[in-house]
Amino acid sequence: TLKDLQEKIHQQMLYDKASAYTYDSDKSAPKLAVIFPGIGYTADKPLLYYASRLARHYGYQILAVSYGTLPENVKGDHAKMKQAFDIAFKQTEEYLQNVDWTSYGEILFISKSVGTVISSAYTAKHNLTVKNILFTPLTETFKFPQIGSIAFHGTTDPWAQTNSVKSLAAE
Repeated sequence: TLKDLQEKIHQQMLYDKASAYTYDSDKSAPKLAVIFPGIGYTADKPLLYYASRLARHYGYQILAVSYGTLPENVKGDHAKMKQAFDIAFKQTEEYLQNVDWTSYGEILFISKSVGTVISSAYTAKHNLTVKNILFTPLTETFKFPQIGSIAFHGTTDPWAQTNSVKSLAAE
């Protein structure tokens, strides 16, 4: 149908835009992939586990961020969500504080759900040039620049607001 064709063209345009993003750094330098899990969706769950394996296959060193203990029952509670973000972001900062970003020829961030907000905020704060794979990004993810990013969004993710994510991704 025409709608299917439009969607296919739109997806191809997004893929081309993300694929065209290249680095100015040394291609012979090591490559790093950093994994940012979601709340309750750890790096050993299928999306992040297989994405990590694929990145490793293509020569990336893998670092998986762990947030430790976060507040419970955060869904729908703005204050708890902000608290969870603050804790996870602080732990991410501590975990990645000794990484020499300039020593890598390519940096890939792979994130899921709340991790997409953390990875995007971290990229913006540290002014990093990364490729970013966003699995089920949240609307808050799009408060940060998404240059070099591609998003995969599940319409049944209870955390994600599909219409908002579609609109923000199109922008």
